Amino acid sequence: MNINIIMAGFGGQGVLTLGKLVCLAADSAGKNATFFPSYGGEQRGGTCNCTVVISDEEIGTPIVNKADYIIVMNEPSYDKFKNSVVSGGTLIINESQIHKSEVLEGINQVRVKSDDIAAEAGNRLASNMVMLGAFTGFTKFVGEDVVKEIIKESMSSKKQYLETNLNAFEKGLGQGE
Repeated sequence: MNINIIMAGFGGQGVLTLGKLVCLAADSAGKNATFFPSYGGEQRGGTCNCTVVISDEEIGTPIVNKADYIIVMNEPSYDKFKNSVVSGGTLIINESQIHKSEVLEGINQVRVKSDDIAAEAGNRLASNMVMLGAFTGFTKFVGEDVVKEIIKESMSSKKQYLETNLNAFEKGLGQGE
């Protein structure tokens, strides 16, 4: 098993946190995983992306040009990465911010109103947790309990956000099915 993932959005949308959590969950489940972030100097409001590679075998490089899954949180990221999905791959789209409805030949599209769902869960900024839930539910790359434990561990110093983030994750789980 080898899964290549690209995650992209504006700085401040939690894209890098999303990538780290996917990587940590895969590692916790006994898989090899790499995390490779990329962001501009402007950070909040600027564009950023990361790649995650998950494998049962040793990983040669964290660099991904074509991905099995791409999670896009905003329209500039959609425009930049929509053609980087392998044939038969999946584009997971934050439909709260991306209103384009192009048909991309040979590409699965999962549309999630993640900002809206996060607001319902208690905080619009938990949109990345909704996408983490959608990705986990759609791919089953690890069990959802593994991801919940990773969220709890990573939020140990920010306990005031834990319940909202877990709630957003839960609400995202069924979005990709």
